[in-house]
Amino acid sequence: MVCALKPRHIVESGAYNGVGTWFLRQAAGPNVQIIVVTPNTPKYQDKEKDTKYFSGATFVDFNEIDWSFLDKTQTLLFMDDHQSEYRRFGEAYQRGFQHIAFDDNYVSILRIWYPVVAFLFLWVHHSLSLSLSLSLFLSL
Repeated sequence: MVCALKPRHIVESGAYNGVGTWFLRQAAGPNVQIIVVTPNTPKYQDKEKDTKYFSGATFVDFNEIDWSFLDKTQTLLFMDDHQSEYRRFGEAYQRGFQHIAFDDNYVSILRIWYPVVAFLFLWVHHSLSLSLSLSLFLSL
């Protein structure tokens, strides 16, 4: 997805240990700015000069950050923050973002409904494009 979209910026909300950040960097290459939004400072931290962290003492939730410094048409949101996808869709849409992916691990029985919610949201708000990566491996 990162290779196909070729974003200029990636916002990763929810980094935990930083493994996702590392994979995003490998896919994006060194010329893409990565912005990490996560409550605790991850063990792995990207070393590129324009990588920005909202973590630890500087943590601010995704919906409270002024994103006016980004070209939102050239930004991929990668949400792994275990927040309501429906709420995050709305927050992204209100702020003008166009590309969003989710990778959250949920209780197996609940995973079935997230693609349905995502589809319905996109159907209503068709100007917000979406790439889903939802962890749909059911372990019932």
